[in-house]
Amino acid sequence: MVPLRPLGVGEILDGAISCIRTYPRITLGLSAIVMTAATVLQLLVSWVVFQDLQTAITELRGTRTPTPGQLAAILSPSLITFSTELVVIGLATLVLTGILTYVVSRAVLGRPVTLGESWDAVRPRLLPLFGLTLLVQLIVTAGVLGPWVPGAVSALTLGASPLTVLLLVLAFPVMVVVGPYLYVTFSLATPALILEKQPVLKAMGRSRRLVRGNWWRVFGILLLSAILVILIQSVLAAPFTLIGQLIATALSGGPASDSTAYFLIATAIASIGNILALTVVSPFAAAVVVLLYVDLRIRREALDLELARAAGVAAPTSGGTHHSTDNSAPGAY
Repeated sequence: MVPLRPLGVGEILDGAISCIRTYPRITLGLSAIVMTAATVLQLLVSWVVFQDLQTAITELRGTRTPTPGQLAAILSPSLITFSTELVVIGLATLVLTGILTYVVSRAVLGRPVTLGESWDAVRPRLLPLFGLTLLVQLIVTAGVLGPWVPGAVSALTLGASPLTVLLLVLAFPVMVVVGPYLYVTFSLATPALILEKQPVLKAMGRSRRLVRGNWWRVFGILLLSAILVILIQSVLAAPFTLIGQLIATALSGGPASDSTAYFLIATAIASIGNILALTVVSPFAAAVVVLLYVDLRIRREALDLELARAAGVAAPTSGGTHHSTDNSAPGAY
């Protein structure tokens, strides 16, 4: 299914699709279950929040100057909904990524794997995976927002001075460079943590060593994968969102309806498309990262020889494509 040799860009993308086709029950099936549960929970929260929002809007009608409390009542439901979506979908994706990472690693060896086996292997690593994800997100966020801090401080102390303008102008290119650099550098930490059972900080260091010297290649593949994910999500989810809005508008008799029932209809139909899209793209994105990890280990550590022995096949002839060997790298896979 996946050649045991250094992989080209097309082979990585095709290998990700092949993994899904080979194990549709555990990849698509598990993705559908996890994302459906997360979306239903999110819908319940949205329903409660929407009712509170309607009450706040009703109280605001006829008021010329809203009080701070009334404005907070209007804005807080949106904040609650966004935060809930971030946490629920984030945790669901976290668990799903961990399990799919293990599934794809077995698929590379051509070995069948069950959901129970995958869960038993990944369960002890979920808490470290949560810590890893949180730490990487904080570091990347700091890399994105950090360049703006000097400009913000200057604006508060000096106002719209030339120094403030200069700092804010310089912040954008720094952010564009630092943010993606950090994200790509630590992009392979999850496979290292799950498959090699590395601690959080060592998994991040492992990712940095694997990416070093291959940053642009990893960046290009991850960017291409992200573009494909966005396109697939748009194609699958957009029709359901449009249909939900049209049905809700037709039932309400106009586009300005504030009925909870019509809101739920539109949201529920849109959620079906969202579940379908996430079911497809989540395994694909996870598989691309794992295959990138495998590819870089093959290139740097001759992992293909180890995988060939583990799979019980003839060792591949690399033709000198192994550029270097990291003697400090663990052999676990």
